Amino acid sequence: MSEEMKINLNKMPKSIVELTIEINTENLTPFLNKAAKRLSQKNKISGFRPGKTPFNLIEKQLGTMAIYEEAMEEILNDSYFKALKKNQLLPVEKPKIDIIKFAPGNPFIYKAIFAVLPKVKLGDCKKINLKRKEIKITPDQMEKALKELQKMRAKETLVDREIQKGDKAIADLEMFIDKVPLEGGQSKNTQIIIGDSFFIPGFGENLIGLKKNETKEFSLKFPVDHYDKKLSGKTVDFKAKINEVYKIDYPEINDEFIKNLGKFENVEEFKKKLEENLKEEEKHKEEQRLELKILDELEEKSEFEEIPEILIELETDKMILELEANIKQQGIKFEDYLNHLQKTRENLKEELKSKAKKRIKTILLINEIIKQKEIKISDEDIEKAKEETLRAYSFNPELAKNIQTEEYKNYLINLLKNRKAIEFLKSEILK
Repeated sequence: MSEEMKINLNKMPKSIVELTIEINTENLTPFLNKAAKRLSQKNKISGFRPGKTPFNLIEKQLGTMAIYEEAMEEILNDSYFKALKKNQLLPVEKPKIDIIKFAPGNPFIYKAIFAVLPKVKLGDCKKINLKRKEIKITPDQMEKALKELQKMRAKETLVDREIQKGDKAIADLEMFIDKVPLEGGQSKNTQIIIGDSFFIPGFGENLIGLKKNETKEFSLKFPVDHYDKKLSGKTVDFKAKINEVYKIDYPEINDEFIKNLGKFENVEEFKKKLEENLKEEEKHKEEQRLELKILDELEEKSEFEEIPEILIELETDKMILELEANIKQQGIKFEDYLNHLQKTRENLKEELKSKAKKRIKTILLINEIIKQKEIKISDEDIEKAKEETLRAYSFNPELAKNIQTEEYKNYLINLLKNRKAIEFLKSEILK
């Protein structure tokens, strides 16, 4: 049938394609015969068993057009997918079908209009000049890691005295701008470590000297670059009521303390292992930095067809769902999060469109590399990835069931192909 099918392809802006498809009368016959058989099964005709009524009797009883209408969906599906395959098109949405001619004794002509996955012409990745940074752990990094360890093992004691630097205060807070309560600026039993950077410089220092049940009012100016734009650069009035004061005792980093952490004999042995772990973390961060930088630079050197609006819309919706799930995991209602930002879902969606477009371009780049380099994933690769996942999540017995599904297998194949594409780029660029 495909040889007798005429296809006219018209490329439109924004990666929209218009296919005009014509199927001649001869190639419509098999579909009309099957349609007549289905109608004979649905409609009882005297003297014939269901599905056995001759074509001409069905035509006489129900009308020629009834047979054509019954056949239409199958003709459309068959011809449309053959046209996609012949022209190597990848739609990103269902087509809009416009019937031009569909009448007995005539060819079937229709138009299918839809957005396709944009094509990309890869830039020359060998022209990207990047190098891995040498990883060195500084004394400051070691000291910070040791302090974090001390904090994790710290002992807190409730005290009845004035707040001192290094204490933990539990306080009720209120915030005002021009004597008007700030939306979301009230909190109960907020934990504040005096001396640590709270959400604004100078806050903790203003609580030094206060005791339980005492209240203090003070003003602070928020930094111009503060993440919350409605507060940046503004002077905010605070009212803090102290509920409890805790003295914090940090353990001394000595051999005795270290032995309680695991299989370590002394501080030096622990510090050596700590430095190794910090190096691995920094190496991982460096690889992530390089991968993002490579994709950014390759995007600049590559040429993309226009990205259809439907694709940007779908990716933006996906990003909002990801953000919503992340916010909910933190125990915060998404509506409260939006209110805090003073934005609607539509405002947020509009802001995310440029990021969505960039994500789409990254996907297109990786897919093109996978296609050009014919990257394949073996059964051995899949089994190895499954085993690694099971080891990492041995505490989750439910995962063992999900990991055997076809859906998870397809997810792994896609993930591993992406990884291999990134590794290919790194091998070409980072000599």
